[in-house]
Amino acid sequence: NNLGMVYSSQGKFPDAIRHFSAVLNIDPNYVRAHANMGLLMAAQNNFYEAIVWYQRALDISPRLFGTHNNLGLALMETGQLDQAAIHFDRAITLNPNSAIVYINSALVKMRTGQMDDAEKNLTKAIEIKPDISEAYYYLGNIKTHQGEVQAARDYYQKVLDYDPDNLEAHKRLSALHTEE
Repeated sequence: NNLGMVYSSQGKFPDAIRHFSAVLNIDPNYVRAHANMGLLMAAQNNFYEAIVWYQRALDISPRLFGTHNNLGLALMETGQLDQAAIHFDRAITLNPNSAIVYINSALVKMRTGQMDDAEKNLTKAIEIKPDISEAYYYLGNIKTHQGEVQAARDYYQKVLDYDPDNLEAHKRLSALHTEE
């Protein structure tokens, strides 16, 4: 499994697959190999295959919050937003101190028009990790969508306070200033 991870990090996907498969031939219930195959498939933008591997991992060990999060991401990529939301909620239940899971959950909520719930999740992500610029960025997007220009500017500026090279935040902030 470790060698498979090394190959995967080097972009040597066929070698990684061979090593993960060898591990699974020895121990078909080795959950990390299933989860790692999911990561490998997602890295190749093969999200449907990633979903299968993540689900296998969760069938073996249903309390892996990271795998629920990764499955949610793959489901989101394939447009299965209701299922993605279920897995992000499960990940939050398993680890309520992961800011990134709250952000991922907020993205699904934004895509499904649940802006108030998305805003709550992003605020929770900031409570957990105050310097998480992505949460401020998405809050800026929500406020822009709602026509709250000053609040949007404040959020984009906050992104730049933590991530001064964030090109998207610069663009959005500039666009809001030119609307005046």
